Amino acid sequence: VLTKDDKVVISKRSKKVESHQGLWHVSAAGLIDRDIAGSTRTGFPQVFIELNEEVGVLPQEVVDLKTLGLVRNTEHECAGIEMCFVARVKLTAQELLERANGAKDSWEGKHSCFSEDEIKKMLETEKFVPVGAGCIMLALNVVN
Repeated sequence: VLTKDDKVVISKRSKKVESHQGLWHVSAAGLIDRDIAGSTRTGFPQVFIELNEEVGVLPQEVVDLKTLGLVRNTEHECAGIEMCFVARVKLTAQELLERANGAKDSWEGKHSCFSEDEIKKMLETEKFVPVGAGCIMLALNVVN
């Protein structure tokens, strides 16, 4: 998620989640509902669901939504292909963080906002969920 004031929103995963506890991850992520994807033939409806559940963003607050590409998840317990999207919202970082605190799935992690340069440095120094790092790299055009 990119905010109106050009901040990147990421989440530090809670100790309550099943996997990747304490690691940085994208701000909204989830599994695509097979029935929804089958009937719509796209993953976009699930993106809007996850944005609302995890950061409290409503569909009408999304200014731009793009498919970035695919990232191969090579971790044994969840190997597969992940679809990556970037959503620009009409909320400032502060407004989004306030929303995220009251979101349905806010227990999954604590959200924070950083500049693109700060995120790029964090990718080198902090621990990220691997597929989350891949999605962020696609979004920020980071070449490794």
